[in-house]
Amino acid sequence: MPKRARDLVTKFEAAIGPALLDDLRYDYRVRLVPIIRSKTEADLEINFVKLDELSEDERRTKVEAGRLGTLIEKVKHVEVSDKDKLLPGRVARLVEDRVPFEFSASHEHAVMWRRLEARPATGAPDPRATDAKYCIYSEVFGAYVYTPACVRKIVKESGTVEKHRSFFGKEPRMKAVTPFPKQPGASEACDMQQYCKSA
Repeated sequence: MPKRARDLVTKFEAAIGPALLDDLRYDYRVRLVPIIRSKTEADLEINFVKLDELSEDERRTKVEAGRLGTLIEKVKHVEVSDKDKLLPGRVARLVEDRVPFEFSASHEHAVMWRRLEARPATGAPDPRATDAKYCIYSEVFGAYVYTPACVRKIVKESGTVEKHRSFFGKEPRMKAVTPFPKQPGASEACDMQQYCKSA
């Protein structure tokens, strides 16, 4: 809306009493659809303000300024089920990122939940009989989900070659080492020292 038109509307509204201004018959309704794109020369610019991020004084000011085109937005946060829970494949990847050897969801993870008694065996009468610190049964999906504490426990119990041997009863499959690019004039021993320092 051009400035002159806004000024006329402001003067008109100032001449009307509060009783008439607050009358629902005087109101008009606008449907707003947020569009994300570059700014344009719009007739009216509307600011979306989150109510929770305002102080009491700012809230009062914004509510009073409501007729000037400021929209107060209150965001409702909805609860999310299984927040921060992990499927076996994700557990395996997170563990593998923290240890020097491979960790598979099909073998090591299965041994892990049995050894930690994190959940009952497949087909158990009560699948909900889990150690909630490490594992929870999702009735909706009929599957077990694991906690970040489970990842930490696995790394603590099996994070070194010796612990892996003891925990899983077998040699770990070490990750493939990617050699550093050879520096001109550098020896093999020098390359190995660089690798060891950075590893």
